[in-house]
Amino acid sequence: MGDLNIETAWVCYSNIFFERKIESSTPGIFYKVIFGPLWNGPTQVGWTCGCRGFAKSGTCKHIAAAQKLRCGWNEGQDPGLEPRLGPGSKRDCPDCGGSVRSMRVAT
Repeated sequence: MGDLNIETAWVCYSNIFFERKIESSTPGIFYKVIFGPLWNGPTQVGWTCGCRGFAKSGTCKHIAAAQKLRCGWNEGQDPGLEPRLGPGSKRDCPDCGGSVRSMRVAT
């Protein structure tokens, strides 16, 4: 294995944490769908939903709907696109305008 270089990359905060309330097929019923840290499972981050379907099978239509709303931008996918400098010298995601974070990555 070769040497790894540690670099800083920008990612949209939705890569770290994302939460939405998604309406059920029953009008007026909403489920909280979260992309974020998982405390017991094979991966460190992933999707969860409060519906019975997710509890039964580990996936559901609410997660599929939320996945379409999540930006998920990261500099590695589009190295030519840098975060914009927003109000108060804060950096904003070039795709969704949300907040971005710098992360250390090995290349």
